[in-house]
Amino acid sequence: LMLELIAASDIMEGEEIFLDYGTHWDEAWDNHVKNWVPTAVDNYTPIHRLAQAEGAIRTMDEQEKDPYAENVQMICSVDSSVATDISKETPELSWNDYSVDTDARFPCNVVDKYQSAKSAKNETLYRVRLLGKQIFMRDVPRKAIGFENKPYTSDLHLETAFRHEIHILDDIFPKK
Repeated sequence: LMLELIAASDIMEGEEIFLDYGTHWDEAWDNHVKNWVPTAVDNYTPIHRLAQAEGAIRTMDEQEKDPYAENVQMICSVDSSVATDISKETPELSWNDYSVDTDARFPCNVVDKYQSAKSAKNETLYRVRLLGKQIFMRDVPRKAIGFENKPYTSDLHLETAFRHEIHILDDIFPKK
């Protein structure tokens, strides 16, 4: 459903526009807030907690003993051209040749981590495997590795998330 709204008068900068979802929605929301109890989820971590956490990323071997939650997927920022440049002769590439400042992200796993011999800061670098591509990349910095929810595992999909249909009231439409 797409709804196009046309202002009947000028909207000044800073003004807010409100849309009434109807009393059924308001009542459902009030009831949800009044009765809501956090769901005890055994194997769930909000992604923002991992994004804020500093420190080393766990390798696949380390995750055998201390895995990330089931909803967590590791992602690596890499230029999308890496998929076309790979050949059987070069199964491992350097991140420095494909680093990007954009959101070209691929699901990945950390295979290994090591201290950079080239960095004055003795920075931890990673060797990662880009999932679904059979590509390994070395010299990946921490800033290029992040986390996101696996499909259909965000907090919107938790059992206690609020869901209710929105009724479109007839009085928002102009009379002919």
